[in-house]
Amino acid sequence: MTITRMRKRAAVGLGCLLMLAGATGCSAGSADETGPGSAAEKRSPDATTEATAGVPQSDRDGHGTDDEQHLRTLHDDFWSALVELENGDQPDPALFDGVATDGVAEEEVSRVRPARASGHTREGAPEVGEATIEMDGDEALIQACVDPEGWLLFRHGEAVDLDTHGASPSVVAAERTTDGWLISATGLYQRATITC
Repeated sequence: MTITRMRKRAAVGLGCLLMLAGATGCSAGSADETGPGSAAEKRSPDATTEATAGVPQSDRDGHGTDDEQHLRTLHDDFWSALVELENGDQPDPALFDGVATDGVAEEEVSRVRPARASGHTREGAPEVGEATIEMDGDEALIQACVDPEGWLLFRHGEAVDLDTHGASPSVVAAERTTDGWLISATGLYQRATITC
């Protein structure tokens, strides 16, 4: 492992550690997620989703041909929910409805609550690269390079220097449920096979 890569991992780890200690965590997407085409709108029920509720995505798409695209969209929606969670005023697990398991939603909310209590907020959004998908039956590993440079951290209105060193791998797992694909685990850095 190169010194540069070790520094990148240390920077990401420090950001996560700051979050756990009352700062902010490692997440991404877009801060404005309430307009047309937003993740919230995509998750809103409509006639199509009501007609297919409870049917696995692979059955809806015809023999799983669109699973990878669905997983890419799910990954984008997950990052949008993370950014909205960290940039918003009140941590709300409902942001992850239809995107992540209840366990993941609660973990993310529990991670952000101490940051809010200690006066930390975020603005902007990180840059999330194109997702790499590895599927194994009803499970998938989703990886992408994430650059937190544009996602600013503040404490009581003052900017906090996170000393970021560019993009680093973000790895999450997804599982197919009776409700379709959901993000089922996060922070799987040790399973990264991509280089940023």
